[in-house]
Amino acid sequence: MNFKLIGITKKVFDVLFWLGVLATVFVVGALVIAIVAGDIEGVGGGLIVDGPVVDDVTALGDARIRVLLVGIGVTVVSTLGLFLYIAFQIRRALGSILVGSAFRAENYGRLRRIAFAIFWLAVIEVVSVLWTGAVVNGALDVNIPIWTLADGLLALSIAEIYKAGITLQDENELTV
Repeated sequence: MNFKLIGITKKVFDVLFWLGVLATVFVVGALVIAIVAGDIEGVGGGLIVDGPVVDDVTALGDARIRVLLVGIGVTVVSTLGLFLYIAFQIRRALGSILVGSAFRAENYGRLRRIAFAIFWLAVIEVVSVLWTGAVVNGALDVNIPIWTLADGLLALSIAEIYKAGITLQDENELTV
């Protein structure tokens, strides 16, 4: 195993994790200010909603803008939270590999938790598209995040392969 590469990767995830924490704090603050002020322009100007761009968000009315901002805020904060959770689990798995315990049940559990967090990202994506479509267009837009679901299945498959490696290691340790 290339422990130097694993160490570098862990340091990269450490930096990404803490940058993610700072970004989350910044985004939450900006969204709270935008919701209180009712100013979607302060968040980023025009809004992209599943294809069409809403250039004049003021045409939506103050109440719809606030509802839209709350939806965007919940989506962004939830997504950032899940990304932080995934980065945290990867950091912990890499840390245990660096101390010499790669094929452990804890790492299998971490990989499964990462897979389920990715599935939750797909759920957030579906709900977000439904929410913004209902608020902006008055219609329910359905968008199935195929690639996010594929990523979750890939992570779950890797976890199961990892579990097979744990079983082989356990059998190997029992061999004289």
